[in-house]
Amino acid sequence: MMPLEACIECADLDSVRRSVTNALEGGADRVELCSNLQADGLTPDAQSIRLARSIFAQRKGVLAMIRPRAGDFEYSDNELNIMAQQIAMAADAGADGIVLGALRDRQIDVPGLVRLVAEADHYNLAVTFHRAFDEVRHRDAALELLVSKNIQSVLTCGAPLSSGLSALHSVETINQTIRQARDRIEVVIGGGLDCDNISPLLCQLRQAGSKVSLHSYSGLLQGGLTATHLVRRMVGIINQHFTSV
Repeated sequence: MMPLEACIECADLDSVRRSVTNALEGGADRVELCSNLQADGLTPDAQSIRLARSIFAQRKGVLAMIRPRAGDFEYSDNELNIMAQQIAMAADAGADGIVLGALRDRQIDVPGLVRLVAEADHYNLAVTFHRAFDEVRHRDAALELLVSKNIQSVLTCGAPLSSGLSALHSVETINQTIRQARDRIEVVIGGGLDCDNISPLLCQLRQAGSKVSLHSYSGLLQGGLTATHLVRRMVGIINQHFTSV
């Protein structure tokens, strides 16, 4: 089956507790914790990560966004220092992995990435390169670079953030990335996924021999919280797809 990752808004501890619990009860495999998702997600606080860790207990699947500010993904040395400190904080709070990205002139910032990955490796944290990947000039070259740096996963919608397109509208680009990735790096598909468009997306994916997972935020929300019934419904659609093909 294809894993499902629920993106969680860390607005306050009560909403974190309810959303993470609902995601887990609904059948989500992982959660990505973010603050300020109106700004496309910033680093959550340690209390939110610790709370999610306690809900997941010994089960792996708690990921934390590492992003110190809104705006572009080009970071100064001082901001990279802050990100390194946030990685250490996330590890201390119990995260299993981190989600980050760093660019320079629409290419991956190699020195910055190497520095942050070294910090993550020190704490044995898995690394996902987030949708900054969708902003690069040359996706193929960027993907090979991520593979060479032992990044575990890359999150993509197949289209730039500014386009407003969902993953369903960019399936061919995503399929190209999946074909190139093979089993060397997991391709996490995110961007406007909900219970209405997940089935047509799955029908168009070509994932043979590749590691692929799905990422959803707004499509799992009800009343500002991740909803158990929506997670369960999406997991059911995913499972039905794979049992029927």
